Amino acid sequence: MGKSWARRVPAKLLVRWLAGLLLSAIFLWAVLRGINLGRVGSILAGANRELAIPALLAFMASVAARSWRWLLCFEDDDPLAFPDSLMAYSLGSVSAFVIPARLGDLVRVYAVGYTSSVSRARALGTLVVERLSDLFAVVLLVSAMLPLFNLPGWVTSADVVAAILCVCALVVVYWLARQRERLSLPSWVVSRRLLEPGGRLFLRLLDGFGAVRDARRGAAIVGLAFLVWLLTVSSYVASFRALSIPLGWREGALLTGVLALVAIVPAGPGYAGSFELAAVALLGLFKVDSSVAVAYIEYTRIISLLSLALMTLLGALATRLRRQMPRLPATSPAATALDGAVPGAFDSSGGGQ
Repeated sequence: MGKSWARRVPAKLLVRWLAGLLLSAIFLWAVLRGINLGRVGSILAGANRELAIPALLAFMASVAARSWRWLLCFEDDDPLAFPDSLMAYSLGSVSAFVIPARLGDLVRVYAVGYTSSVSRARALGTLVVERLSDLFAVVLLVSAMLPLFNLPGWVTSADVVAAILCVCALVVVYWLARQRERLSLPSWVVSRRLLEPGGRLFLRLLDGFGAVRDARRGAAIVGLAFLVWLLTVSSYVASFRALSIPLGWREGALLTGVLALVAIVPAGPGYAGSFELAAVALLGLFKVDSSVAVAYIEYTRIISLLSLALMTLLGALATRLRRQMPRLPATSPAATALDGAVPGAFDSSGGGQ
């Protein structure tokens, strides 16, 4: 029974993988059928190489902020340090350019479990908290931009749906986190070999929700989420300038938020197709030609991939150097990271429990 349950998991992932590829194929067909690909290549070839540097640095900084935020989602007793979270996060994000339907998150979970011996089930639970902080920041970002532009109804609808999802998910996650110590598997689940492994996995996932019980740690996670998106907007605006697109911070912030909402829908590798479709529709409102919009998305995708590859190498190097250094007295990784984000938030007695 247990083995048959384990064999069904890859089949589910395969279905999700194929569904992501199918969605990307449909989106790409819808966008590229009217695009001059030769012009797209010419625009990319003519990009200002010097302005690629600030775009690259801003995105690398956003990756570092994301990794730091993810570290805060873990507990004091998790044997995890910033180099581990940096390498795992970057590696998982790089793999998303090859693996569709957000399955790169599973690579991240596996990588952090391999490098730090953190429970992979708990690491999977922390992704829920991390994604919620992202969704909260993105909803506020898009909501702040809506009054500044005359936008089509689908943008407002997407923002409203995302806000409802965020509130509902936050309530559920907070309740589960508060109830975790009192939750246990009912006897009817324990007595069934088919259900028992899934039930135990669910309880281990709940261990990753602990960050929402601590107000100060939660505030630091949300604060880093806003920093992440501010840096991402900076990278997108630098990319506007590199391609000589006459748009600024407001348009960059709006595009960043809309693309983040689009990313909620699982699609192909690197969100191929879905990002192009959203960019063509949104940038078209600002009189940006479809070929230019597609070139812009490909340019930002290249910047993202280069940034993630560099951060993966930096994380791997830092992890290796840390392992070669003499062991220091044990400290709490989460508390250490939070002390940097919110001075004085933790004392020597620990917190976040």
